[in-house]
Amino acid sequence: MIGIVKTSDKRFLYMSTYFKEGVIYSDKALDFKDIDTLILPIGGVDRFLFVKDSTINLNEILNNSNVKTIIAGKINEDLKNICQNDDIKLLSYLDDPFYAWENAKLTSYVLLKKILNDFDDSIINLNILILGSGYCARAIYHMLKNINKNLSIYCKDRHDIKELYCKGIEYEDLNNLSKYDIIINTVDFNLIKGSMFSDLKYQVKLYDIASYPYGFSLDDASNYHFKVEILPKLPSLVPREAGQVLYLTIKKMIW
Repeated sequence: MIGIVKTSDKRFLYMSTYFKEGVIYSDKALDFKDIDTLILPIGGVDRFLFVKDSTINLNEILNNSNVKTIIAGKINEDLKNICQNDDIKLLSYLDDPFYAWENAKLTSYVLLKKILNDFDDSIINLNILILGSGYCARAIYHMLKNINKNLSIYCKDRHDIKELYCKGIEYEDLNNLSKYDIIINTVDFNLIKGSMFSDLKYQVKLYDIASYPYGFSLDDASNYHFKVEILPKLPSLVPREAGQVLYLTIKKMIW
């Protein structure tokens, strides 16, 4: 029996429907008494073991059930420790390449809709820079390349730079930021900061889909009068498809 903790994230509601049977989807700890597998939200648990975006404490579930496997998104030391102490198998769907790529494709789709809504004209001839070379950066690149010929990517990893060059992808070294109309960040550390903002076009659009502290220094952006659009959890805006990706990922992990 599988238990899924109910939160405000509709991706997990839709995921629960794909399982058809053998699933408990609830926000009450006692409802999970018959489960052996527990699925936690992307945020996992906090340091007090409260499930993120929930009032349930993980101990409430474990003390009243026979959980053998916990599948979570983010895994902190507190979750690791309780699983080790209770001999519970701990897995993360965020580590699964299938999940990472499919989630990145949904991210790129929602981001594209956002960008198109922000511009009165087409973005065909705009200069666009993507910061990063991970799953999301690559998915965004492949989504945009069909409608824009002025795409560049910046990354720090030498292996990734060589790979991009071999694929004919334009590489940017951040020394010519003034030409860009759109800059999209996908990394969770400041790449554009301080006086670098003085090199940007006044009307440039800055989008950040990463986690804190983001690719743009928000304090520096504010000092230079730039607005950064912080866009977390974009796949949650297409919860049915994102829920199916979660289902397919977790199904593969446990069966």
